[in-house]
Amino acid sequence: MKLKITHRIEDNVCILSLQNAINWRNTEELYFYTDTLLKKESPTAFIVNLEKIPRVDSSALGILLTIYKRMRRAQVPFVLCGLNSDIRETLQSLYLKQTFSIYDTEKDAKLFIHQSSCYYRVS
Repeated sequence: MKLKITHRIEDNVCILSLQNAINWRNTEELYFYTDTLLKKESPTAFIVNLEKIPRVDSSALGILLTIYKRMRRAQVPFVLCGLNSDIRETLQSLYLKQTFSIYDTEKDAKLFIHQSSCYYRVS
């Protein structure tokens, strides 16, 4: 299935919703989509909602890390939400859970962003 990417801007926070699969066929599309949003919208933070992503593979993890690093260079917080238990377990087993800010729901992620408006994690 083709990756479906949608976004909206709320209070200058870009909320990206992904659906279906992130794989080697669409990682470049996802990177350029987020990079274009960063340049055109200048958001203060990015939230990526993965609730409609059933699983991730190595290319999906790679592109999420690449986007995270791009946002970090731009000093834009990058938050993941809506991860299912399989994705959480994968991140945990690869010691990536400590890299990303992860929240159960989009509401929780927005609350975190708004409570820590000066947030910028240095790893």
